[in-house]
Parts: sequence; structure tokens; C-alpha cells
Amino acid sequence: MRDKLIIRLSAGKSENISWITMAENGDFLSDEHFGSLDDVTALASGRHVIILASGRDIVLNKVNVPKTKKTKVQQMVPFALEDKVAEDIDDLHFGMGVRDEEGELLTAVASRDYMFFWHEKILESGLRVHEIVPETLSVPLFENSWSILVETDQVIVRKDHLYGFVVDRENFADLVALSINQIKEEDRPEKLVIFDFSNGSLDLDELETLPEIEIDFDESVHDLQAINILSRGITTPPPVNMLSGEFSQEQEYSKIWAPWRPFVAFLFMLVIIAIISGHIEKGSLEQRLSVLKNQISETGKTALNLKKKSRVKRIESKVKARLMKLNKLASKDDLLDYLYSVGPVLERNRADLISINFGEDKKSGKGMVLELVVETKRERDQQRLLKELSGISGMKVTNDKIKSNSGRKTEATYIIKRVSK
Repeated sequence: MRDKLIIRLSAGKSENISWITMAENGDFLSDEHFGSLDDVTALASGRHVIILASGRDIVLNKVNVPKTKKTKVQQMVPFALEDKVAEDIDDLHFGMGVRDEEGELLTAVASRDYMFFWHEKILESGLRVHEIVPETLSVPLFENSWSILVETDQVIVRKDHLYGFVVDRENFADLVALSINQIKEEDRPEKLVIFDFSNGSLDLDELETLPEIEIDFDESVHDLQAINILSRGITTPPPVNMLSGEFSQEQEYSKIWAPWRPFVAFLFMLVIIAIISGHIEKGSLEQRLSVLKNQISETGKTALNLKKKSRVKRIESKVKARLMKLNKLASKDDLLDYLYSVGPVLERNRADLISINFGEDKKSGKGMVLELVVETKRERDQQRLLKELSGISGMKVTNDKIKSNSGRKTEATYIIKRVSK
């Protein structure tokens, strides 16, 4: 709960007001000040603003109406109170409060002219008022007691949580006594608690007309003002708030926004159209995207299949060409002819054949060559082997890559090619 700014109105349409500020814990932050609503606008920032309306201008009643929707209750209350008010109900504002234990509805009645006057003043000042509460329901209340706040010109009497009234200062005791005597004896208050702000004008002799009942003068009034005592009796939420119906904050906001409603409605319609169009466009784009994805997928598959087929055909063509070339060469140079000539030489020199390769002569591109990798015990054995192989008629022999292996053996590669005689 925030700090409070509590404003007390004068009776009628007098623009004179008084105010105090009150901390969240109930401590008073300022003394009572006097002025107009314009003087408190700056103080209202960040505070809960409560206006105490004069009990002379607001009359409290209780009415028995069915519990139903709030709008229906608002329609029923004026007619239920029509016989209890002097003015035409169309000229009155009915603030609806809470229900008592018996189900009767608290109703605060004020003239619409009075409410319009202060409503306009509040708007002109720029105040953000949260509640307008009858001051009769702000006098502190004690168990089994009536509370009476005596001022120089009026007396506020609070009988219970939901009812109170205001009488003139003169002869107030007679009116209080009359009110008590009209109640059944078992329902009468056990005590009257009096807050005396009469500036010493209250005479104990005035109270002699009261029934035999305990009277307690509250000592907390010293160094305080009536507005301080009334502030202590405010409850949250209050039993009734006069800011209801046509004077509610919601109604005020509605009036402010009324000229803008067509424009806002038009903007809202444009937003809805834009959203719908966006969804339609999105759906269309998603559909087109799906079609494109399918087309890309099919194109990719087709291209991949063509590529695979093309690659297979190229490989097949190369293999065929290679085989044809080898067959052509092999028809002239037979591997068996080479081996028949070379084999006896290898055997005589006790050479071990490590590997053999028979293929096209890559250097000249003509004819076939036989490549032998041969191992002998000594390097001079390789030299002798080269000499004997070179002596074979019609053969050209070269050797290279002579190297020694483990165990002192040597290894050499021999290239043998048939030459024309």
C-alpha cells in the first residue's frame, strides 16, 4: 500500500478544502493544510488519493434488493429508494457499497449536481482520485460503541460499519438520544466515544438528555485535527465509493477515448486484414516453395542418374579401348615367348624371381615390355645375369635399382623388350 493523500471537502459547493498526507504505516507526514484542489496536485504523485465528502451532502441508506448482476442492481436501487428520498431519483447519484449481515445493500445518495460539480473540479485540477468516501464512514469505530465527532458547526455520528449521519451542532444530544431510544434495548450501544473538536464549546450539561450510557472522551484528539481522526477511520477498501456509475474512472476513460474509438477500430481492422493477408501470402509462398523443392529434388535425381550412367559408359569405353590395345600388342609379343627365353638364364644363375609385370611400353607407347624384379646372393651375380640376358637374340635388356637387402642379398629390376631383328 502506498502513502495516502487525504482531502476533506467543505459542505456544498465551497471550493475550500483541507488535506494531510499519511504514511503507509499510519503515521502523519504533514499537518493539516488549507487551500483548493489545485494546491494538492503536486502532492498526489505516487500517492493513493482519497476524498472525504461532507456528510451533509451524502445520505446513507440500506436497501433490500436481490443479489444479481451489478448492472441490474444499479437499475433496481433508485426505485427501491424512491419513497425514502425527497428529490426525483433522476436527479440523484446512487453509490452502491457492501451488504450487511442481513443482506441489505449500503447505498450512498448524493445529488447529481453536487457530483458533477466536484467531478469537473477534479478533472480541471488534474488529480487522479481513487476514492470518494462519505466522512460519516470514516470516524473510527469501536466494539459495541457509537463514535461521535463533535465540531463547532456539526456533529458526525457513526453507529456501525455501514451507517452514520450528520446533525447540526445545536441540540445534537437530543437527536442522538432519540436515535438510541428507537433501538431495541439489547441492540443499544454500551458506550459513546466522543472526539471533541468543538474548541471547548461542548458542555457536559448537553449530554444529560442521553440515556444511561457510558460516555468516553477520546484522549487522542490532543494536538490533532478532525481530519487526522477521520483519516484513521478509513478502511481499505471503503464500505462505499462514490466514484461509481457515470462518475467512475472507467467511465471517464471511456469519455476520453470516445472520439478515438472509430479511428482505433479502423486501425484494428487494418491490422486484422494485414495479419490475414500475411497468413494467405505465407501459405501461398510455402506451397510454391514446396513445389520448387520437389522440382529441385527431381532434377537432382535425374542429373545424378545421368551422371552415373555417363560415368559408367566412360569407364566401360576406356576398358574396352585398353583391352583392344593390349590384344593388338599381345598379338605381336607373346608373354610366353619372353618367359621361354628368360627362364633358363634365371635358373642357371640361381636368381630368385620376386615379381613379374608384363605390359605396354609406357615410354615409347609401342610394343610390350617384361619387367622382372630379381634377387641374387651378390651384386656381381646381378652383373653376370645382365650380361647373359643381354645376350639373348632379339631382346634389349636394361637393369636399374640395384640394392642390397638384409642377409647380403641384392635385388635388381630388369626391363626386357623385344626388338626387331
